[in-house]
Amino acid sequence: MPSVAAKLIPGVLAAYTDTHPHVEVALVDDNAAGVETRLLAGEVDLALGNCLHIQDERIEFTPLLADPLGLVCLHDHPLAQKPKEVSWQELEPFPFIRNGTCTLLEPTPAHVLADNARYSVENITSLFSVLELGIGITTLPKLAFPDGSTHLRWIPLTSPYVERQIGIFRLKDRYISPQAYDFFEMCVSQLSANNL
Repeated sequence: MPSVAAKLIPGVLAAYTDTHPHVEVALVDDNAAGVETRLLAGEVDLALGNCLHIQDERIEFTPLLADPLGLVCLHDHPLAQKPKEVSWQELEPFPFIRNGTCTLLEPTPAHVLADNARYSVENITSLFSVLELGIGITTLPKLAFPDGSTHLRWIPLTSPYVERQIGIFRLKDRYISPQAYDFFEMCVSQLSANNL
């Protein structure tokens, strides 16, 4: 996931490089299907992502952190004036923009937001551009929200509370090198302690 690659991995990679200066590391961004294919083919040792999209029994998932879902809207939007949280019913009157993370809403009553969305934008860069025009609102996990945004605000969605589990994947029966295992252990120790 781009949010994991951009916000979580650089710190782990920097720490890993300090302790393993001669190990070559390739960081590859891919979608869930691509990650699963690469793991099963032995092209990668480890993968970080959301547990919802990879279900193959040969792949082991180690949870690292919970990434809560929230409303994203302009700073001057009426919902941005709310205290510290919103419910999905408060979002209903406003034009909603469906995005790739809206699958998190599916098992909740809030699925009607995505089902009745006026717009659908899959690319995260395009999504932020559309949001900054003020033509709608959306929901996003906190990690997907850009740090230091001057135009947009992220507000926790508490009714229902929805989160995605971010973790690390590896093949159950595949031997990985001691260096790859050290990277796995570093991800577990550093990212499990990460407080969103």
